[in-house]
Amino acid sequence: MGLDASVMCNCFQKGKTTPPPVLREWLEIDVEGYLNLKKEHDSDEDYMKLSKWSADCCPHPGLYQAQERIGNWASISMLKMALGKVGWEYFPVIDQELPQGNGGITKPSQSAKALRELAFFERQGVIGKTTVLVDSTTGKELRKRVPSHNGIFLLNGSQKTDAGIGEFTFFVRDRETNAELFNAPHVRQFSKNGKPITDQNKTVIWEDPETGQQVESTMLVGGEPKKNLLGQTYYEFPAEFHVELRNQTAEDFRPVTDSLEAVFSASVQTGNPVRWC
Repeated sequence: MGLDASVMCNCFQKGKTTPPPVLREWLEIDVEGYLNLKKEHDSDEDYMKLSKWSADCCPHPGLYQAQERIGNWASISMLKMALGKVGWEYFPVIDQELPQGNGGITKPSQSAKALRELAFFERQGVIGKTTVLVDSTTGKELRKRVPSHNGIFLLNGSQKTDAGIGEFTFFVRDRETNAELFNAPHVRQFSKNGKPITDQNKTVIWEDPETGQQVESTMLVGGEPKKNLLGQTYYEFPAEFHVELRNQTAEDFRPVTDSLEAVFSASVQTGNPVRWC
């Protein structure tokens, strides 16, 4: 779940595509910014023909000048919080145009303004502090706390528990009663059977090394997915992790802001709207 965006190229408008599968007069750019059949010529058969044709009718597959994954809703929520810390008065267009759900468009004139706002944001230094979960061995950040999700990032349906990052600790709670089952700033993670932790482990133990408190879980705290030499995806699982406060900068949001810049720039370049989906 998350937000994607795209911008249509101008190849069709400029007559630079291969001949469409239906009469050009049957086609229009609809209110959502997509090339579509006019209502009076709409049919499932012709829609499928149009969809197949648009995949490779010009140098831009799917007639996309730009197509970006903006981010999941947690990363977008974190960006909005950072913008708010700097001050929403500096980002009125982004505040208005960045959707809270899937759908809608942003006009090229607004895209140009949004680019200037993003440039201002990226010039900021330290924005504030953020609570993160850290691999205690490598110092690598594993997760950021997302306040809008109450810090929760692991949901265990079978055990009916939720795990997440508090302001200063890692916690496990009973989903039905909200009772706290585990709470510690520093946690050891090891497999119940004593073997090295892999994504095949069914059960792990989380232990507070200071108090000895333990909780059993079928969820694992892991890092980002990686690829081995065969191109297969695997995860590394830290033996210890802890919660700490770290400086937050605009650079932390580069994956989201780069994607936003790509679609806003394409919108300005083509004169076509950003299509949120």
